[in-house]
Amino acid sequence: MNMKLSSAAACIIGLIGPSMAQAATQPVLGYYFATGYVSSATPTAACSAVGVTAGDDYNGIFYYPGAGHTGGVLRQATATATKTAITELKFPTTPAAGTTAWSGTLQAGTEGSTFVATPFTASFTFLDAASADLSLTVTVGGCSEVWDFALMRTGHD
Repeated sequence: MNMKLSSAAACIIGLIGPSMAQAATQPVLGYYFATGYVSSATPTAACSAVGVTAGDDYNGIFYYPGAGHTGGVLRQATATATKTAITELKFPTTPAAGTTAWSGTLQAGTEGSTFVATPFTASFTFLDAASADLSLTVTVGGCSEVWDFALMRTGHD
């Protein structure tokens, strides 16, 4: 009797366990502190022309409006010995719940400039409902930039 019960329990755990383990943690609506850097900027000449250098550090705020909603914005700043810059990226509709890949066209701009449409791809790795890693690739003015961010929810909507 105990052997049958143990076998049945192991079978049920085997069926339920993997699906639960594979469920993606969903972020919650709100503001996230974003800290990151440019991990790649190529070709160098084109990237220098738009003011982007591999290794640049950025800090900012990412507003996540929830899955499948418009209004996502990443506003970030960098300050080095040779430059300061504030950049704002306005995203299209956020991915559906459970989706970690994101792509499309966003609006990019810096202080005092006109926003331009630029293609992007992104991937999220959600660590829990309040934190994630974000890898973002954008192409502006012939420069392909890869930015890697850690996102941490601030606790406020």
